[in-house]
Amino acid sequence: MWYEPTRHVILIRLWIETLIEETKISFNKAWRDFLLVRPFTRNAQIEIVRNESNVVTNVKIYPFDTFDRGEEHYIIDNVSCPGSVLAFPRQIVQEALERDVLQKVLGKTLTNEQLGIMKSKLDADLERTTARLGCANIGEIKEAIGRKDFWQVLFSIHQLAAYRLHKLLVFKSSNISIPNSEIAINPIKEKTCSELRTFQHLIDICYLIGAINDRERTKAYDFNEDRNNIAHYLLEGKVTDSLLENACTHGLEVLALLEDALQRIVPKPELIIMDSFLIHEFL
Repeated sequence: MWYEPTRHVILIRLWIETLIEETKISFNKAWRDFLLVRPFTRNAQIEIVRNESNVVTNVKIYPFDTFDRGEEHYIIDNVSCPGSVLAFPRQIVQEALERDVLQKVLGKTLTNEQLGIMKSKLDADLERTTARLGCANIGEIKEAIGRKDFWQVLFSIHQLAAYRLHKLLVFKSSNISIPNSEIAINPIKEKTCSELRTFQHLIDICYLIGAINDRERTKAYDFNEDRNNIAHYLLEGKVTDSLLENACTHGLEVLALLEDALQRIVPKPELIIMDSFLIHEFL
């Protein structure tokens, strides 16, 4: 039996929705979330200085660019996330270096073998981090394409594109205050967006509410068709590297276009301010 809500039920629903407190986030956080920015820099190098007895006397961290804005001082990273400049508050960076590097090695005796083990651990951790395709999405995906890790890239691009479409839906359906650089997100709408599952459905809804334009919708459709064709060819044993690489290239274009789409909704900050700084374990 079809049930049609009465006017009173509809009014009650609307009244309840007005009581739900919106979550306010800054443009800065919106972009951090959209780009999946991780709280560490791939640009940092650590040099451990030892004396003749192999005792660590100093630790040098480089190269870091700096930026001052009034009384605020930042460490700049323009490498980890291509197309974006990450700004780490200097105090946060200094505290992380003191806690995670200086306190662990300063005054300790480290042999060449131990230094080699530390370097191997850091290199392995960087490789695993790169494979996760998290922070510098497009840059790291290009690196993986260069290694011909096409299956990994194809899967990752699809997940990242779906994630970005979800975010576009949330932000487009939210109240945006340009003067305050702030977005007020309704938790009911956010939950509704999160429940949309199919890739094509996400594309269609984004297009209907104006979160993406016709060109972006067409490119996303093309990428989805690439994936469907690969699934079909896989059953016939006809999947080639060139087919996979072509799909990955289309996917990269979609990711870049979705970033353009976000800039029309949420102005991109000149600097993406970070609220934490992570140094990988190396001991």
